[in-house]
Amino acid sequence: MRELACTPGSQQAEDLVMKLDVLRDKRRDEAAAAGREPTPADERVATFSTGTPVANSLGEMWVMQSYLRPDLLADAGVADVDAWGAVFTGTTASVEMNASGSRLASVTRVGRFVNVPELVTMSSVYTDVVTREDITVALPQLVGGARQVISKPASQEVRDFISDLAYRSEHFDPGRPDIDNSLKVANDGRNVSLDERMANLEEPLDGGRIGMVAGEIMRIHTDTEHTTYRDQAGAVSPVAGGLQIVFCDRSTPHQKDGKFSLYEGLRDELVERGMAAEAIRFIHDYPKPGEKAQLFQDCRAGRVSVLVGSTEKMGTGTNIQDRAVALHHMDVPWRPADLEQREGRILRQGNQNPRVEILNYVTEQTWDTIMWLLNRANWGCAGQRCGPLSVPAVRIGSPPGLVWSWVARAGKGVR
Repeated sequence: MRELACTPGSQQAEDLVMKLDVLRDKRRDEAAAAGREPTPADERVATFSTGTPVANSLGEMWVMQSYLRPDLLADAGVADVDAWGAVFTGTTASVEMNASGSRLASVTRVGRFVNVPELVTMSSVYTDVVTREDITVALPQLVGGARQVISKPASQEVRDFISDLAYRSEHFDPGRPDIDNSLKVANDGRNVSLDERMANLEEPLDGGRIGMVAGEIMRIHTDTEHTTYRDQAGAVSPVAGGLQIVFCDRSTPHQKDGKFSLYEGLRDELVERGMAAEAIRFIHDYPKPGEKAQLFQDCRAGRVSVLVGSTEKMGTGTNIQDRAVALHHMDVPWRPADLEQREGRILRQGNQNPRVEILNYVTEQTWDTIMWLLNRANWGCAGQRCGPLSVPAVRIGSPPGLVWSWVARAGKGVR
């Protein structure tokens, strides 16, 4: 099963394993020199702090266990990932879009955790988990109680392009990956889902993804441009208006060779619809720490209405939640952990808005469907929700997966 596949590890990961082994050996030697038997306390040689211990693959849970308490895995007879997967995971069969996004296919994957009480008991020996539900501070609530899905049907030109992707995926020469390969098919599929111009097609007549996002941004901007906020000193700020955050990992600004950029296309569309150009900022224009700090201050002070950036540049460490009233997923990242990082910019302590909007954008029957399905399938315990000890098995994809299933259904054109 690919969900538990362990590809050759990185040198950094191998280096960490060796260092931890050396520290454990040193502890054991110290215990022997003191004339006592090593204890479980001697195995504790490192402390990890992370918000996403399982970010992409279910096998990462085994990796974390191997880092921190390999002795527990060995005692349980699951030191090898194959043995661990056989004990703690089970498979499910489902119908999903194929790699080209052109048709449905039956897929069997690791879809549930089994023997959950034993898994949780083993992990609880060395972990302390705090979920969002455990935090007592007030966080903003979603308008309508859920994320919004903004979808549109694919144009005939896009559908034809997707059909061509299906042909390419079935006929490219494995011996000539320089000409065509599955990664190129995936890249072209993601591009055409966002905007036809990214796949060297004509500009969409209906405005495409840019038109969808710009329309929602202007709606929210009109509703909140007179909303007042307090500054860091607690006084009412003389500058009114909320902040909207737009995430897009593809087609970043300043493309070489004059290539089309979603960032610049969105800015031009917003300016055409009446928003001031200086109120629209790109995180990529502020590469230095000092520049980025000033940008974030401008966002908190109301001098920025729309901030556009990628998950990498605008995820961890981006504290601009004071006025954040809406977050737009202009595209879909690969991993659920990236979605968590994105939404953590707005569902955050210190946001002065009691209610906020999170909007997902989907072009029906395109690569968007595959991306949302991948996020649902990879969710698993990425949110650290393995369930209580009384539950023997947990099916992957809930509860956030239910939302993503809804998004995926919209991508398939299902109402």
